[in-house]
Amino acid sequence: MLLLSALLLQESTAHACDATKLAAAKDAIAAAPNPDQARRRLASALAGACTFPARIQEALRSIPSASQPDSFKIELAALRASGSEWTTACPAGPAALEKAAVVRGPQRRDALYDPCNLLRFRFATSEEFAVADGYVFLAIVIARHFQEVGVDERVALSLMRTLAGVDRAGAPAAAPSTDVWATARAEASSAGSLQWGQLDEAGWADLAGTLLARCDELSRKSPGERSKNRQIEFDVCAQAGRAASNGGATAEPQVRTVKGNPVVVGYWAAGAIAVADDSLVANCRDAELKNTLSWYLTQIRKGELPATR
Repeated sequence: MLLLSALLLQESTAHACDATKLAAAKDAIAAAPNPDQARRRLASALAGACTFPARIQEALRSIPSASQPDSFKIELAALRASGSEWTTACPAGPAALEKAAVVRGPQRRDALYDPCNLLRFRFATSEEFAVADGYVFLAIVIARHFQEVGVDERVALSLMRTLAGVDRAGAPAAAPSTDVWATARAEASSAGSLQWGQLDEAGWADLAGTLLARCDELSRKSPGERSKNRQIEFDVCAQAGRAASNGGATAEPQVRTVKGNPVVVGYWAAGAIAVADDSLVANCRDAELKNTLSWYLTQIRKGELPATR
């Protein structure tokens, strides 16, 4: 057991990133004369700040000195040869990579954003990804690596937006849209399009955390805003519950014990929202989700669950 723990610690340390060097990378890209140079400088900085699997590391070192057409070929070749690195970051696997490799714009977004569950990395909205013109494949893999080794999210978001080509200035953007309701609508739609087998339990758990945080954020908006955007809030909270269930959640914050029984918080929140409007549940297109939410709504109306969390 001690040997296994030592090996796991050694592996984690070997793939860690130097926080000081990552912070310096932000300064380097800010001084770049154009977006292409910013991405090249960032690739070089990432190679020096982190230890990635060999093919990823090699690509990051080669891109700064390659021509622009060749640099994108280097990126794609590295991801094709990376095996588990790509499939871990993108549950849709090599098929999504190959489909996205031959298209651009909204078509590439459609091939990657939902199938790879890019919502969980939070560095770009679906709309932004449709116009991304940087190293989007490397950004996906490195974003997953950053989450795994615990890179500060503000730093990670800024660097990945630059690398993917969705932020010319390289500034961090935890919520790129200034309209939280528009962002929430997009998040709920993206989550709702995912089929059960597209993510593993860890992927669903990550998604549940993102959506429940959004559900909580929306619940703190003014009554007038919430009334006007009730459908969006309902959808976000319902999808938070679905993601938590698919992720096998058993503890807080996703699951809470109420009157001795486990309650999925996202479902509970959605049911409470639907108390004011039955049609929210009645119009739910996912039959399984509809049945679950109907049960929660009934429990609230019977007094078995409080109407507020």
